[in-house]
Amino acid sequence: MINIKLPLPEKLSLNTALRKNKFWLNEKKNTYNMYMLEFVRKNHIEPVNENDYPVDIEYTFTFKGKTIDTTNCFFMAKLIEDGLRHSGFLIDDDLRYVTSSKAIVKKGKIDEVEILLV
Repeated sequence: MINIKLPLPEKLSLNTALRKNKFWLNEKKNTYNMYMLEFVRKNHIEPVNENDYPVDIEYTFTFKGKTIDTTNCFFMAKLIEDGLRHSGFLIDDDLRYVTSSKAIVKKGKIDEVEILLV
C-alpha cells in the first residue's frame, strides 16, 4: 500500500473541462504533468514496484471552499494519474497496471488530494 498526500495545483471540475477547447486541456495536462514530476522528484517518491501491479487507486479530494461533486473530480484524478505516469511513478495507467479508480470528496482546511494505491 502506498499513500501520497499533496496540495492540488489547481481545482478543476470535469464540467468545466467539457466546455473547454483542446488547447486549454493540453495546458492543464502539462501543468499537472510538471507538478507531479516535480512533486515525485522533490519528495523522493519511489516508483511502484513492478511486482505490485495491477493497483487500485483511491483519490480522496479535500476542499477548503466550495466542494466539487465526486464524479466531477475525475478530471483531476485523470490529470494526476497521467502525471504519475509521466513522472515514472507508474509504468502506465492502462488496465494492465491500474484496475480501478475511486474518488471521495470531503471538506477540509486546504485543497488537497490523498492518493492511496492498493
